[in-house]
Parts: sequence; structure tokens; C-alpha cells
Amino acid sequence: MITREEAEVAKAIWGEAKITHTLSISGLGLLKQNATAIIHSVIALGFSQVVAVKEFEKYEAAQQTTVKSSLEAIIAREEEYAKANRAYKAQKQSSTSMQILASLKI
Repeated sequence: MITREEAEVAKAIWGEAKITHTLSISGLGLLKQNATAIIHSVIALGFSQVVAVKEFEKYEAAQQTTVKSSLEAIIAREEEYAKANRAYKAQKQSSTSMQILASLKI
């Protein structure tokens, strides 16, 4: 049996997944906007340009993986919410129908 509260929690978790995805996209955008500055900072620490660029590319790839994972999480949480919400509505409708039938047997 799914309660209304459980369906609402599933909806809230889906909302949190959307926020997480939005933040991961923003983070990737900031990373890309500041690529040159980040690479120059690494070079200033004494690393070669080749090493700085390769390390930046690794970090950027990791951030892209985070964006992909957070999108997958949104999809999964949306499916969980939809399933819980359908179950709750079906239970509610069944309960209402049973109450109507019970009142008719008076």
C-alpha cells in the first residue's frame, strides 16, 4: 500500500534530482567558461602546457560523466514517482469505490 506521503516523498526526491542535474550542468558550464584560466593556473604551478591541458580534459570528462549520471537519476526518480503516484491513485479510487458500494448496501 502506497500512502499519499510516500508519493509526495517520491515527488520531492525527483525534484531534488532535477536540482542536482541543473547544478551539474552549471558546474560544467563554469568549467568550460574558465578553461583557459584554469589551464594557465596549472601552468603557473610549474606544469607543462601539455600536462595542464590533459589534466583539464580528464576533469572535464569527469564532469560530463556527472551530468550524464544526474540525467539518468532524473529519469529513474521520475519513473519511481510516476509508479508511486499511479499506485496511490489506484488505491484511492478503489477505496472510494468500495465506500460507495458499502453505502449502497444500507
